[in-house]
Amino acid sequence: RLPFGPALQRWRPGLDIDGEAEDVKLDALATGATLRDMLASLTLDLDGSGIDLTTRFSDGGEMQLVLDSLTASSGTAQPLRVAAAGTLDGIAATVSLVSGSLDALMRGDEGWPIEFHAGHDEVGIDLTGVLMHPHTMTGLRLEGLVRGHEIGRLGELAGVALPLRGDVEIYLHI
Repeated sequence: RLPFGPALQRWRPGLDIDGEAEDVKLDALATGATLRDMLASLTLDLDGSGIDLTTRFSDGGEMQLVLDSLTASSGTAQPLRVAAAGTLDGIAATVSLVSGSLDALMRGDEGWPIEFHAGHDEVGIDLTGVLMHPHTMTGLRLEGLVRGHEIGRLGELAGVALPLRGDVEIYLHI
């Protein structure tokens, strides 16, 4: 079993989050003298199961994400792909990410596409876009939809105090 709590709390201090994974297998290979070279050459194959994350909110509520399966892959000139299936608060949910290759991102000579989905029909986020100038990390064009049952909890996940209550559906165009 691999504990996630300490690493996740470093990523987002102040958020009460805990979790663990039963079975995670990672094969990765990269070469190069710089981080940019290593990312451009990265080949990645990740498989996991039995991943359980629980977040406790300041209002006493909880959110539980259980991933029965998680896969991620990338290779030179291959798109980065991440897929997961499981439940979010007991309701079937999925996570998927498809983007351009890490090699194209590091070269930065063309737009880098991004498609991301997490959640289910009632709660989740969907994003589609392109990073126009990957070399300078500028020119993000993004459209998305965020759905949730309690806007205050969405803010808390992001580290923002929102003095609002109730269900939310937000359309983003960046």
